[in-house]
Amino acid sequence: EEKASNAQLNDKHANAGKNNFTKYGKWYGDNGAYWCQQFVSWVFYQACVLASARRKHPAGWSMQYDGTWNYMKEDETFAKNEWLYINGRWYVFDASGRMIKGWFKAESDWYYLGEDGAMLGSQWAVIGGKHYYFTQSGTMAKSAYVKEKKPFASGKHIYYWVNSQGEWQPEGDTEAPGEEFEIVS
Repeated sequence: EEKASNAQLNDKHANAGKNNFTKYGKWYGDNGAYWCQQFVSWVFYQACVLASARRKHPAGWSMQYDGTWNYMKEDETFAKNEWLYINGRWYVFDASGRMIKGWFKAESDWYYLGEDGAMLGSQWAVIGGKHYYFTQSGTMAKSAYVKEKKPFASGKHIYYWVNSQGEWQPEGDTEAPGEEFEIVS
């Protein structure tokens, strides 16, 4: 049934005739609740859904379905094929953006990234039952003497020998390495 004018819009039977505001649609209740809900839904979509799609995502870590980690940088891109310094520690990410753990070779240098992915540096580590020393820059020491940080009561230091594979060789330890050898500390 059509309304003749827009008078008495709350009564769907009053004022019947042509030129009704409901001529091409259905009447969805006495107070237009359906259209009100549609409008509220549209406003929510515009304000929340689209806004969140445009919202800047914070930099930070995220765990993937397979248990690996990646890192979103401030520019909203994921770290890939690069080293990143995050909260005072160095991390490496592969081409797919996954954080690397364990052994990592860059050019001719070896690094070790712990279970948390952070690079080891200025420390000894036992890996696979063998002792390795990682310098301040994170590179594995090789064919070198590693100077003990604290001297003995006599004031002398001990120098630990690591071979070309970076493995500590106790039989090579000394208090006086020759000048032809590299010394790291």
